[in-house]
Amino acid sequence: MNEKVAMVKTAGNDAVPLRDAVQRALDLLDSPLKGVGPGNCVVIKPNITADSISWRQGIVTNPNLVHAIIELVAERNPREILIAEGIAVGQDVKKAYSFLGYDKIAGATGARLVDLYDEAFVDIPITGSNLHSTMQIAKTIMEADFLINVPVMKTHVAVGISVCMKNLMGTISAEQKKKFHFFGVAESVVDLNLVVRPHLSIADGTVAGEGDGPMANDPVGFQTILVGTDNRLVDTICARVMGFEPSEIEILKICNDRWGALPAADIEVVGEATSQTVRPFKHAAECVKPPQGVECTEGGACAACTGAIELALARARQMDILEQLKPLRIVCGPDSSPPGTGENVLVVGKCLSHLKETGNFVPGCPPQVFLIADELREMAGIDRIFGCKDGYNF
Repeated sequence: MNEKVAMVKTAGNDAVPLRDAVQRALDLLDSPLKGVGPGNCVVIKPNITADSISWRQGIVTNPNLVHAIIELVAERNPREILIAEGIAVGQDVKKAYSFLGYDKIAGATGARLVDLYDEAFVDIPITGSNLHSTMQIAKTIMEADFLINVPVMKTHVAVGISVCMKNLMGTISAEQKKKFHFFGVAESVVDLNLVVRPHLSIADGTVAGEGDGPMANDPVGFQTILVGTDNRLVDTICARVMGFEPSEIEILKICNDRWGALPAADIEVVGEATSQTVRPFKHAAECVKPPQGVECTEGGACAACTGAIELALARARQMDILEQLKPLRIVCGPDSSPPGTGENVLVVGKCLSHLKETGNFVPGCPPQVFLIADELREMAGIDRIFGCKDGYNF
């Protein structure tokens, strides 16, 4: 195979040094932007997880990197350059564009901002999936002449790390996102990458994120970008420089199971040496550390599920509602027995759907942190923030 991934250190976080870094990476890869020409529509897909969190926290893509990419793309005289995102459910991408300064970038460069939720979605057949026969993917993405994927490098409670492959979840409809979280995020992301195939991926490690991602990461001034034309390969190298074995990352493990492992010799890293760049990242929460008065039964639950519960409990503590719920029993994992009665009981995860009538139930595989936190709010007699959970059951 001998595919290349370029790894380049950046001299700063502003558009000018980032343009130089991206140009160096492209040169090392024999200029993938040669595929862009007059008449083309180029779509740039950043990672905008939240509508009011600074890129300096390692949670969303650095907009200065997107600005630098636009300037380099514009040299190829395309017909149109779009910045397009379908933000996480419950967030507002237009607010995020304004908060992060993308509106100013669009004004300065002539790029057009697109909220994918305002656009049409098309049903794309998926061949070989055990979960999905079709997926609702933004028409703007499917019709792009050249698609550039620009995720931020960060740890993630549901999938270990979120980089190139996971970032494509921002190309699907809100309803499809819910299905991903019901049927299984990691395998769904692998299926999605079969049909949405960026021409170029630029992983933003200018300020990366470690710890309790995707929304509570601690920033890491990594000052590195990783660039390639294959999402799986770029994610594999990102995993290594973040201190993970690629086989630890569920998305990459599924890829290995389907198509075979990638020998290290099959990926040529050009630019910075991997061994000189490794900086182990703190993992996202992987277990429940219940406070006094809270009991958690983990019947063979996966780390993604227990990690989501741990983050939801942290949110409940911040909202000062946990004391009202004690004693609280949380049940998760496929091997759990039916919970008893006479106490507040929360049943979590798709694998326990058969127990949903025995207590408050949150669906998902893994369940979303905000849904668990919302269920705790409702149990405490407080209005939900994100609305009814029924839309997450299929």
